[in-house]
Amino acid sequence: MIPFNKILKSIVVIIIMLISSVVYCEMTDDDFDEENVENVYYRSARTLTEVVPARILWYVSADKHYSRNKGIVATSYLEEVITGLPKDLFRKFKHYGIYKWEDIYKLCGADINKPIRAIRFGHTEVFNSIVPYNDLQKIMGKKNTFQSPVEVSEEVFNEIYKLKDVKRL
Repeated sequence: MIPFNKILKSIVVIIIMLISSVVYCEMTDDDFDEENVENVYYRSARTLTEVVPARILWYVSADKHYSRNKGIVATSYLEEVITGLPKDLFRKFKHYGIYKWEDIYKLCGADINKPIRAIRFGHTEVFNSIVPYNDLQKIMGKKNTFQSPVEVSEEVFNEIYKLKDVKRL
């Protein structure tokens, strides 16, 4: 099995399976610590779209140096979503993942009074096979570039998940 950090070499979109919908946000391979069962991803605090309980599908957009891209490569469980001040969230979650204070400071635009969001996730399952972008478009029934939140049904999530072991040329 390829380590999760090696798979996520490019910008990634998280598609979060809510009770009946899915949303996304961007992250990179450095946002994962494969040694931990749980990790935290920090992002700007926009409209709250992440709701627990949820499943996360990890979408890799593109990387010219890596073959596993333009598709879903893994899934995780969304454990917790908290919006707060950067210092408070970093203090609470710094033992998860690999984020350093410098990363958080950059995320908040050097404004430590600007709220950000911490997304705690765990139990990541790396897919044996990527679920390609074209298959995602067919399953979803509409074209999507994953540049903004996406809502899908539980059935769509399950269809995507079924393709995690399909061998492709």
